Amino acid sequence: MSNKLKFVFKWITICLISALLIFILLISVYRIYADAHDKKLNYIKANVYFRNYETFEWETEERLIKKDNEKVQVEHLLTELKKGPVSAKLMPSIPEAVGTTEIVLATPLSENSEERKVIEITFTDVFNEIPPTKSSDCIVSLVWTLTSLDFIRDVHFYIGETEFSNYNGPAGLLNRQNVRIDSQILEETILQEVVLYFADSTGETLIQEVDKIETAVSDSPEMSIVNALIAGPNDTNLTAVIPKETKVLSVKTEDVLCYVDLSEEFLLKLEPGSLKERLAVQSIVKSLTARQNIKQVQILINGDKSSRPNGIDLSQPFE
Repeated sequence: MSNKLKFVFKWITICLISALLIFILLISVYRIYADAHDKKLNYIKANVYFRNYETFEWETEERLIKKDNEKVQVEHLLTELKKGPVSAKLMPSIPEAVGTTEIVLATPLSENSEERKVIEITFTDVFNEIPPTKSSDCIVSLVWTLTSLDFIRDVHFYIGETEFSNYNGPAGLLNRQNVRIDSQILEETILQEVVLYFADSTGETLIQEVDKIETAVSDSPEMSIVNALIAGPNDTNLTAVIPKETKVLSVKTEDVLCYVDLSEEFLLKLEPGSLKERLAVQSIVKSLTARQNIKQVQILINGDKSSRPNGIDLSQPFE
């Protein structure tokens, strides 16, 4: 074979190999693009929450959850949380022995509704056997992980057929406003005796109940009082008058005036001008003014003074 033919053959070989390599590169780039496009279209991002072994601070890891119906997305996210963290610096949030028997999306809505839902989770009875610190972390992690899904607003826990309870009684709906995720979640608490007002068996009169409640050292007793009113009485002959859906946004006392900021559910769940509306307000006012340092109570709704037609006027403090 002449040198010229050898050169042509070598050049053709190089071109074919180069073309093949370019083709393989294009296929790889296409696959990367297709995978990224598929993830963007068919997956959503969610955060799972774990404590750091060394600092004990809460940290997040991102997970991709395949788009599906909402209940399946919740189940997939729970599975990711139960698998535990990828980082060796983080500790698992859910003890292996803890299982769930039922997951229910409450207040089912149409697909076009923008309202966020409540997720109800039922634990097996094993949950009662794990140490308090572990159960506390488990609840915190679940609440913050599940509410990272944009369609979940609150989480409602049950153990068997019984509603999950904290030191104030049934915990009710838990969310990012009433479940703390800072390093002081397990901080020292103090026990205080308080006077709480609940409705009698007729639902027409307020009766006082003397109770002892735990308050975190950094929290105000007034905050614990309002939360205890929502949780309800220990006496089965009495009933709570504040809607359980109500969230306590903040409570602070300046001089002798206590500001209680509540979510809009406080008004939405009470009929304007009704006896129950009046008792709900009086329950807060009488319970707080039973403390020596408080003479007046200003109730706010989402940070604002409020009034509505035919309803009780919340624009001024109560005594």
